[in-house]
Amino acid sequence: MGDCGTNQKHSISRMIRHSASSKSRRSYFSIAYVAWLLPSVFLLGWALYPFLTGVGNDLPPAYKSERVLVMELWMLALTFPCGLLWLLLVSGIAYAFPYLFSITLGELTVLSIFLTWLSFFICGYFQWYKLLPWIIRKLHSSVG
Repeated sequence: MGDCGTNQKHSISRMIRHSASSKSRRSYFSIAYVAWLLPSVFLLGWALYPFLTGVGNDLPPAYKSERVLVMELWMLALTFPCGLLWLLLVSGIAYAFPYLFSITLGELTVLSIFLTWLSFFICGYFQWYKLLPWIIRKLHSSVG
C-alpha cells in the first residue's frame, strides 16, 4: 500500500516538473520570437524609409541601395544558415535570369525590397520556429 502512494507522489512530481519545463520552454520561444521579430521588422522599415519618404533623394543613388544591402546582410545574419542557402539560390537565379529570358531586372522598388525581406523572413521563421523545434523534439524523443 505504501508503494502505491509513493509512486503516485513521484508521478505527480514528474508531471509538475514536465509542466514547468514545458511552460519555461514556451516562454523561452516567445522571448526568442520577439527578439528575432523586432530586428527583422526594424530592418524592413529602415531599408524602406528613404523610398517611402523621399529622404535621401538629393544623395547619390547608391545611398538607397546601400541601405538595402545592409538590410540584406543583417537578414542574412538573422536567418543563418538557411538564409545563406536561400541567398545563393536567389543570386544564381537572378544572375541567370537575363541570359535565359533576355530580360534585365529593374531598379530597386518598394515591392522588390519587401519581397527580398519577406523571403528572408519566411526562411528564418521556418528555420527557427518550425525546423529547430522539430529537431529538438526528435532529439528529446530519441534520448528519452
